[in-house]
Amino acid sequence: MDRYPSMEAFRAPLLEAMSGCPAAAAVQVDTGGDVTRTQFD
Repeated sequence: MDRYPSMEAFRAPLLEAMSGCPAAAAVQVDTGGDVTRTQFD
């Protein structure tokens, strides 16, 4: 599987693909202010 070498390299194609999406497609998630970040090894 081919992968982008970095998020910066992925950004331009992602923004281009999203340019045709209506603003209503944006999603907001209410976390209730309790956000925990977990790292998987």
